[in-house]
Amino acid sequence: MDPPLEDLIRDIQASGRPMVGICFGHQIIAQALGGKVEKFSGGWAVGPQTYEINGTPMTLMAWHQDQVTTLPPDSRVIGSNDFCANAALVIGENILTIQPHPEFEADFVGGLIEKRGRGTLPDAQLDQAQAALTTPLDNHAFATMMAQFFSARMAENQT
Repeated sequence: MDPPLEDLIRDIQASGRPMVGICFGHQIIAQALGGKVEKFSGGWAVGPQTYEINGTPMTLMAWHQDQVTTLPPDSRVIGSNDFCANAALVIGENILTIQPHPEFEADFVGGLIEKRGRGTLPDAQLDQAQAALTTPLDNHAFATMMAQFFSARMAENQT
């Protein structure tokens, strides 16, 4: 018996309905559709990170070690950086996924650093991430991209 969440993901993909996955969503969607997710040997991405997404630099918050290391069939990478080669994907025509967190703001990541990071990750990495929390983020730009993705797919499904 397959895990129910992975079955749901495959059902949504088969239906043609649009779906977006963020962080764990990015990972579980890729895995459910035939990709592979692993702990990255290079460690963690923490705090603001800049990715090339559709050819445009976007700075978004990151908090992850696991990464999609093998792409699922019928996927294309639309976002990456030197640390995370498969940071954003379009799978088929109806699925958009992203590893970093466009929903996280500085105060939330600051809390993660203090409450979950200390004692787990190297202090020097956490200090560097904390010092960078004032970096302007492109959350709104990515949210707009997600909204446009959904709108376009919903319009296609209604025709």
